[in-house]
Amino acid sequence: MLISLVLQVFVKPKDIVHQFSLKKDDVFLVSLITQKFLPGLKQFLYGYDTIVCMDKSSHFSGTPPPTAPSALLKTKTAYSLWFKIYNDFPKAHRYTLGGKIEDYFLGLLENIFISIYLPPEKKISRLVMAISKLDGVKFFLQIAWENKCIPNEKYSTLSEHLQEIGRMLGGWKKGVENRQQKKTPPA
Repeated sequence: MLISLVLQVFVKPKDIVHQFSLKKDDVFLVSLITQKFLPGLKQFLYGYDTIVCMDKSSHFSGTPPPTAPSALLKTKTAYSLWFKIYNDFPKAHRYTLGGKIEDYFLGLLENIFISIYLPPEKKISRLVMAISKLDGVKFFLQIAWENKCIPNEKYSTLSEHLQEIGRMLGGWKKGVENRQQKKTPPA
């Protein structure tokens, strides 16, 4: 009754597109629906929110997604170090030399990430691109260090990380090449 009075006061008859009225029974049923389908406080706070996939067309095979290789994790760590250095980079060189290093670092991360999901025959070329991006990062970091844009301690720490990433990428590439050679019979 109160709802219909409020609607009659604030709504003009010409603005009504569709009109319905609620009875006492309908209001009672609406309250039951909200209790049944909305998450309760216990579900919300304690995380009883398991989602079950019911769609038959989904491509879930039961195997977990591939774990990130250690080269990607190490590169992310090195990028975090670079990001701290980049904030202290001299303004005169931040958007030229610093931007170049940033672009190479992001390209390195991108190539490593993409190579995780590629088939082995395409993975080698992407790893070669990642190795060349890594070489570019090392080269431009050395230029920045020689021009006193990066302190010695930070440069040496970052260089150690980059050397280790290079060894990881080289080993990954060699492992993929060895598996490719074992699969293809000699001619």
